[in-house]
Amino acid sequence: APQGSLRGTSDDMKIGKAALGQANVTWDYDARKHTFAVALTSGGRLKARGTLGLDVSVPAVRRGLDLAKAPLSASVTADNFDLAFFSGIHPMVRTLAGTVKMDVAIEGELAHPGFDGAIAWSNGRLGIAGYGEYRDLQLKLKGDSFGFTLENLTARAGAGTLAVSGKAQRAKPGLFTVTST
Repeated sequence: APQGSLRGTSDDMKIGKAALGQANVTWDYDARKHTFAVALTSGGRLKARGTLGLDVSVPAVRRGLDLAKAPLSASVTADNFDLAFFSGIHPMVRTLAGTVKMDVAIEGELAHPGFDGAIAWSNGRLGIAGYGEYRDLQLKLKGDSFGFTLENLTARAGAGTLAVSGKAQRAKPGLFTVTST
């Protein structure tokens, strides 16, 4: 049976002159299970750890991997983590800023995982290529196995302001009934 291990550390990461912080990553594979842990430091700290059940042996790869049904179990916590760490991570994302606090658990199949916890994004900025820049972003989101509650999402762009709140109740895996205010 295949086994694998990966360890990585990056200190003093930068994009141009912007200091991003540091990253520590571990990954192990044994007995059809991937175990991972990530710790990122950028102002505050973000930690993720969990397991993914997915056989990547040669016979399994030949049969075809069913990523959608792979069982995932993970936890993610963040305390004043500066999202600038991810700014420019994709060509469409020109700017990403603000701080995040979160404490979430993710369980279920990879295609439709359950979410239990809360996320708060403060003093945010998001610049998307072709869509402009949004500033003064504030987000408060809570979720559990029954659905999500968007307590607050506000943003400014140009002279306009967006303010949204609402709920998304799970009707069945991947399908939600949405109400907004």
